[in-house]
Order: sequence, then structure tokens, then C-alpha cells
Amino acid sequence: MDHVLVFNERHARRLLAEYLRYYHDDPTHYALAKDSPRCRAVVERPSPRSKVVGTPRVRAAGATIALFGGFATAFTMLASSSVLWALAHPGVAQDRALVQALYWLDQGLGGSGFSVPFGLLIAGITIPAAILKLLPKWLVLSGIALAVIGELSWLNLIMPKALFLVPLTRFPGFVWLIAAGFALPTTIERVAPATTDRVVRGKVA
Repeated sequence: MDHVLVFNERHARRLLAEYLRYYHDDPTHYALAKDSPRCRAVVERPSPRSKVVGTPRVRAAGATIALFGGFATAFTMLASSSVLWALAHPGVAQDRALVQALYWLDQGLGGSGFSVPFGLLIAGITIPAAILKLLPKWLVLSGIALAVIGELSWLNLIMPKALFLVPLTRFPGFVWLIAAGFALPTTIERVAPATTDRVVRGKVA
């Protein structure tokens, strides 16, 4: 209860009811041969050599970084396209100062404004995948390199010669995303050491 924010009496009663239900029904007991009061299905091993597999839990900010980078990339692409659409209007094209301002705005949004969050997207996918060993080493190394190049691409705003970093992130990055999408597994399994011949809901009995 110390880790829960209670909003009102009704909420407190519901939390207490859930805790009591868990306490009386779910925990295992030695008196019940490590089973719970609410009987659970027991699965026999198909063979003595079979092992227990479980899904690992990894707490990392990679998914959040990738989500932010993806949304930011999509937003900058939309904004850059909107600026180009505005430049196509005859009334805007006649105003030289406005055209120049919109041009530089489009360069910022479609240039480093795209490649920086795109680099975050690639980094958010690469680092957790490297920790869990879900991608081949060459994809991990190339993903890290693309992410670093993407984050450094903002230098073209103060150093025009660094403009090549933007296309160096954009086009290889699209290819990398496609390759990573094919290489990432659809399910994750980790082999745990086997100790007995009975498995109860994924736990060694």
C-alpha cells in the first residue's frame, strides 16, 4: 500500500479486496507441496532434458526513446512537407523575404530536425536489442554508428560542411530499419536451468 496512491475510500476498499484475494488464493504454501490454495495446472516435462523457458524482463528507457524519436521524426517530416506546400503558393513565391525564411525553416525541419530524432529512434531500438542480443553484431554496430551520425548532424546549422551528415543518416537509416525489422524476433525466450521434472505456470516446482 505504500507504493499506491489512494484517491478515495472506494478505491482503498478495492485495493484491499484485491490484496486479500491475492494473499489467500495465489501464494504457494509448503503444506500444499508448493502449490497455492487455488489449484494451478501442473505440466510435466516432455523429456528429462527439457528446460524451463521464460521471458526476461528488461527495464530500459530504450522503448521510450524510440517512441519519442519516431513521433518527433514523423512530426518534422509533416512540418517540412507543410512548409514546401506553402512555398508552392503563388502569393508566397512573390515575397522574397518570406520565401527565404520558409526555405531555411524547411532546411531545419527536413535536415537536422529530421536526422536528430531519427537518430534517437535508431538508438532506442539498437541499445535494448544489443543488451538482449536480439540483433546481429553488424546491425548493432551499424545502428550505433547511424545514431551517432544522426545526433551530430545538427552541426550543419553552424558548419555548412557538415550537411552531408543528414543524408548519411536518412537513407542508410531507412535501410537499417528494414533490416532490423526482419532480424528482430517475434518472440523472446530465455533458457533457465532445470532442477525438477514439474513446472507450475512457468515456475520450477
